[in-house]
Amino acid sequence: VQDTPAYVGTRKLDVYRAALEGAAEDGVTTNRERAILAHLAEQLQLTTEEVLQLEDELGAIVPALNRHLMQQSQASRSATAD
Repeated sequence: VQDTPAYVGTRKLDVYRAALEGAAEDGVTTNRERAILAHLAEQLQLTTEEVLQLEDELGAIVPALNRHLMQQSQASRSATAD
């Protein structure tokens, strides 16, 4: 497998998706888990749209995932940018 931009992008989304599933596995997404997910999304250089899409996809299956997760993520990013 070659490290094409499309392949790398897909793998980044796969990594975040797996972390998201793990965080919601017990039906509760804690503030600590939210902070870790926000940091991971930042490190993977995922866009807000990509994060929201994954959360919406998984949120339809796992009720613990919701828009509050993204709001927390954005607040964390804003705090680190200041």
